[in-house]
Amino acid sequence: MGASGGIEIYWLCFGESLAGYGFEPLVSECERLNQNRPSSKFSYVPCYVIADNEDFDNYETKNKIHGISFVAQFLVKHLGR
Repeated sequence: MGASGGIEIYWLCFGESLAGYGFEPLVSECERLNQNRPSSKFSYVPCYVIADNEDFDNYETKNKIHGISFVAQFLVKHLGR
């Protein structure tokens, strides 16, 4: 995953109904994306999302998160689901 460049234009048809999160490890790009986000219900999070399998874990960063388990925890925390 990486949200660099923002979402595809066809999602913009949802306007303020568009809700979600984009994950982008470059903090400056994440800040830029959040300044131009397509909806007040859509946010970009500055972090990596990587596989739980160590064979795929090639990144070292304080913002590192692990795969689907993090995404599930993030959604529960922020969306109550």
